[in-house]
Amino acid sequence: MDAGHGNLPKEWNMLPVSYRASSVFYAQTDSFILFRDAEVTTLLTAARRSDLVSRLMKLYNFPGTPLTHDEVMRQLKENGRSDEAKNYKDLLDILKVMPVPAMKETMERQLSEKRAAYETGGLIAKQHQQSQALSSQVDANQEWARRYNPIRFAVEHSSFRSEVIDRQGTDPSLPAISVLNPEVCDIDAADTKERISYETSVEHHLLQLGIDELVLLRGLDICEFSFGYTRVSSTPSTTVKDREMPVRLCAFDYVEKKKRPIYLLEQKNEGFYIRLNEKQVIEWLSQNGLGEQLPPRDGMRLGGLLIEEYADFGRFLQDYRERATPPTPRSLPNYVYLLLHTMAHHFAHAVVEYSGLEHGSIGEYLFPADLAFLVYRRGMTPDLGNLSAMWRNHGLTVLEQLLSDRALKCDGGSLCDQRGGACPACIMAPEVACIAGNNLLSRAALGGGVPPGWDADRTALAGFFRLGSNEAKAV
Repeated sequence: MDAGHGNLPKEWNMLPVSYRASSVFYAQTDSFILFRDAEVTTLLTAARRSDLVSRLMKLYNFPGTPLTHDEVMRQLKENGRSDEAKNYKDLLDILKVMPVPAMKETMERQLSEKRAAYETGGLIAKQHQQSQALSSQVDANQEWARRYNPIRFAVEHSSFRSEVIDRQGTDPSLPAISVLNPEVCDIDAADTKERISYETSVEHHLLQLGIDELVLLRGLDICEFSFGYTRVSSTPSTTVKDREMPVRLCAFDYVEKKKRPIYLLEQKNEGFYIRLNEKQVIEWLSQNGLGEQLPPRDGMRLGGLLIEEYADFGRFLQDYRERATPPTPRSLPNYVYLLLHTMAHHFAHAVVEYSGLEHGSIGEYLFPADLAFLVYRRGMTPDLGNLSAMWRNHGLTVLEQLLSDRALKCDGGSLCDQRGGACPACIMAPEVACIAGNNLLSRAALGGGVPPGWDADRTALAGFFRLGSNEAKAV
């Protein structure tokens, strides 16, 4: 055709369309959680750079020099704790004029205890000196793809915990309830034996799964929006006859003169919040050749190290395609995301099997630096309590299913086991419903086996569910 030969006009329109997506178009979508606290969005602006660095240092326990007394009082006032700041100043004034050494030691101990309490309560940072690597990442994050930006999700997770997870309880007006609470299954309060048996069983399964928290969300406020669509492929380019061809992004048709719509769905549906055990994730990373800097230095949380090492994934994950050229090296950020994303799909498939919902009606939301994710019911039809009913009737069965050998194998044969990937027969979701377009997904992350195709290191993976500690717990 390039040479001007051939009569192939019919082939020009015979372009393949993935059967995992609509044959009409691929909607370009994104989502965000709705927060009452406007600080979530303002903190991420360039004008609040120093505040963002301080918040991240506090959240992930970055090492540094201790705060001065003046800095302690300043941070207390900035966090709306003027009374605590005044009390701290009064103790400091008394200390300055205290003549007796023994009494002076007592006063210093009281100040130290108060500082420790403020740190534990998140009212002040534990240090003042900024991490240079963190500061550089905060500067760079403005250019990162929004849907994979770990700094953005770190701030969102902090607010999500304070607004939702930390307000859990049996009262139906509260936004969440832990699955460890027997009330979630309506077990009679007088049936002490059954309640203890339920709690013990759930704790045992969560320990085997490496899960620290599993919480049922009564109503997750989340907004999904679509701003355009493409045909043939969801990415900016596609390969046709061994050539990279551009894909056109189309806006939706005008609804008024010079006004194009952005379609928005604001939902309040049930969901699950799941947070993995940090020590077990560190062990899994170490067994897969990423343990050089683990555990993180000076008591810093794993999320802090992940943010320091993160390199932009790009909106379309070009470096994480099954046949990425050249292959992409393993890193702490991409392997943590691989684990969380695979775990989210694995959990979603169990939910689909027992809830009566279908794959396209399940959404996911990941918090990489906090080793947590959400699996929720998406859609605008009335929420009939499918997820709460599922847990009430089949909660323990779902947990058992997650660990079963059958659930960790591909129903389409040995293809995923041999190639280290995933397919629609096992844990892939409809491409229009998956936050990462079914990339950074591999069954080997959970069950072990051949690494995914993009991985430059072809060493076999240790599965998260196959760690020695897990096997010991199961026994």
